[in-house]
Amino acid sequence: MSSSAKRRGRKGKCERRNWNKILCLLLTAAVLIFCISAYSMISYFVKSNKENRAFEELAAEAAAGAGYTSLYEKNNDFFGWITIAGTNINYPVMYTPEDPEYYLSRDFDKSESKSGVPFLDGNCTADGGIYLIYGHNMKNGTMFASLLSYEEKEFWENHKTITFDRMDEKNEYEVIAAFYSRVYTIDTGGFRYYRYTDLSDADVFEEYMKNVKALALYDTEIRAEYGEEMLLLSTCSYHTKNGRFVVIAKRMK
Repeated sequence: MSSSAKRRGRKGKCERRNWNKILCLLLTAAVLIFCISAYSMISYFVKSNKENRAFEELAAEAAAGAGYTSLYEKNNDFFGWITIAGTNINYPVMYTPEDPEYYLSRDFDKSESKSGVPFLDGNCTADGGIYLIYGHNMKNGTMFASLLSYEEKEFWENHKTITFDRMDEKNEYEVIAAFYSRVYTIDTGGFRYYRYTDLSDADVFEEYMKNVKALALYDTEIRAEYGEEMLLLSTCSYHTKNGRFVVIAKRMK
């Protein structure tokens, strides 16, 4: 064999060894990525299940006869309880006006949580005529994820009532509208529904309802009158950047 042939042979063996090393590194990296992803997914579901069980226990405690007083004694940030029959929405509502988004990433016991707990806008007051509640849209269907089902009128027809209790007060609200929105930047126009935390002024109320009617996905033929107490539920939507989905209801007499 000539010297040039030998050199080509050695070069070929060297290239194959290098290629094998690259394949091993790629395989190792793929295995590591898979293991990390699997661990993250398992951890997510384990934590989600733990959080869901905790809320189920709170719901059972509230329904057992002790009522909401026991929940308030456990956590003085407790404000009320929101329920929509036939959905996963069955949660406490928290209120921390000094730190409005405190429960955005905290559980009822104040521990760290991706789901958080639905919470009342810090600017809402008892005489403002509206309660504005925020909740996450979780991929596993918990928190306020079910709200987006109100996109379809058929769903609304079967889920017209929302219950929002406060301590010793049981309250039912009738859904009047649902619409898509977003959080607007300073230089863009649009109906900033999240700025309306006081509807005690008649003109403000009329302006508010005019905007709601214009954005409503369908006509429920239910109208709200000035002086009626309103309930607004807001969650994230991914139809656009900083998107939101909103459901509005009025208190039933």
